[in-house]
Amino acid sequence: MKLLVLGQRYKVWRLQPNEADKASIAKLSEVLLASSSVGQSGEDIFSITKTKDEVSVVASENLVDSILGGKKVEEGWRAFKVCGPLDFGLVGILADLTSVLARAKICVFTVSTYDTDYILVKDDKLEPAVVALTEYGHSILNSPVTGAQPVAKGGKGETCDDVVAGFRPFGVERYFAKYEFSAPYLLCCSDCNPLTLKELLSFSDDESLQLWNNLSLGYTESKGLPLLREEIINMYNSERLGLLNAVESSVGVEKLEVEDALVVCPIEGIYLTARALLQADDEIIVVSPSYQSLFEVARSIGCDIKEWKYKMVEGNNSELEVSFDVGDLEKLFSSKTKLVVVNFPHNPTGAILSMQDWINLVNLCRKNGCYLFSDEMYRGLEHKGHPTLPSASQIYENAITLSGVSKTLGLPGLRIGWLLTRSKKVMQRIGQLKDYTTICSSAPSEVLAVMGIRQRQRLIESNLALIQSNYEALQDFVSKHKSRFVLSTLQAGSTVYLNLLNEDAYDFAERVANEAGTMLLPSKVFSDSSADNHLRIGLGRKNVPLILDRLDKYLSQL
Repeated sequence: MKLLVLGQRYKVWRLQPNEADKASIAKLSEVLLASSSVGQSGEDIFSITKTKDEVSVVASENLVDSILGGKKVEEGWRAFKVCGPLDFGLVGILADLTSVLARAKICVFTVSTYDTDYILVKDDKLEPAVVALTEYGHSILNSPVTGAQPVAKGGKGETCDDVVAGFRPFGVERYFAKYEFSAPYLLCCSDCNPLTLKELLSFSDDESLQLWNNLSLGYTESKGLPLLREEIINMYNSERLGLLNAVESSVGVEKLEVEDALVVCPIEGIYLTARALLQADDEIIVVSPSYQSLFEVARSIGCDIKEWKYKMVEGNNSELEVSFDVGDLEKLFSSKTKLVVVNFPHNPTGAILSMQDWINLVNLCRKNGCYLFSDEMYRGLEHKGHPTLPSASQIYENAITLSGVSKTLGLPGLRIGWLLTRSKKVMQRIGQLKDYTTICSSAPSEVLAVMGIRQRQRLIESNLALIQSNYEALQDFVSKHKSRFVLSTLQAGSTVYLNLLNEDAYDFAERVANEAGTMLLPSKVFSDSSADNHLRIGLGRKNVPLILDRLDKYLSQL
């Protein structure tokens, strides 16, 4: 919503019913109408409300003190005006605004008119109220707080008057909607080069092809195609021996069962898990920056969000090293912490934890008795010197793992992912909620996902080679433009941060999209509060060298 902060300070009086007869109310109204700026600037309000129990008066300070002196009064209020007019059919306007303020421990007094609503807060709570409302996504058009602005929007300077059911616009997805199909060259995609159907079928085994040729286009099982779930579990269990040798002996890498897997659309898995586990006022810790749904669903529920932020330091070869300090994470835990949300390999920075840090993170969750949600969509794309970590569900009984075929295997159009958890209670709750979302997955997509998983070694090796080759091309590109860019070291995944010197990344990305037809992704759309000079570069597509060449020619002409 859009709001205005009114300039006046207000008082709220209470009169006994017998103190407000017809004549006294008429006199009070006459004074208020004569003195108020209503009808001139439109930025003032007064209100007289009479019931059988009381009369309440809201007015600017000093206007009616001569009439109401000595009456019961609450002083020192400031007012927000909700920009209207608001249709009478709208639901939850005040509830959405006041719930934000309630979570910030800010008391309110509200007044409603035919066209809109006014929310009064104490004078000393005005700035905290502005911060809370803007952080949630509301827009204060004349904000008295320097730097307060809505976050995670799809475009610079947009207002967030389109918050829907507590959800702010999805920054990354809205930005992609703006340029993905208008800019001919995309240098920010997070997936690996998508396979064609012909390619996938060409190297699939006979059993998979028979399933495909005899496929029924009816409904599928809610938990997922049994064969697909078996392939998913076999994939993790086949890694188990190697992982046992890689972790310390005190950590068990548990065998997973088919019942531990639920097939979902990947983003559906995020939504279902948050809805199944969280309630208003729960506290979650989330890796930052991150894909917006990893924290936005929790925010819409009314949870308190703590950010576990990355660090960036100068590393080898004049590149920057991105890391996440588990010691910093430990300091964020409290008795209220219900869930920790992580994403390794990390999108957008390409960072990953060491094996020991990963084990320490899991032990912190166990020590604090909280759930762990681990987004592992890029697992398997670890680069030289960085190990594949055990899946969270293999080493922690209260972990929920999210993965899928979109990123690592280059099959994003199938929209197939999965959740893993050894907690029967959590799986039951998530499965129950799935009846209200997709119910079941696409039959063709499930069979094609079986083919992809069976050929995963071939696909992963090919994609890792492509990413490494593209990263080397990016290094060469940056070496030609040292006065403009500094590159971050790629550790894992298919994305990396490119750091822009002496210019706002959002402005630069907009200019390059419009003038060079090349889409880059600025860190602002990830709600990266650490800096505004980063660009996410995608390294998984075959045309990356071509795009870098075009961008080089564009920049050389400036």
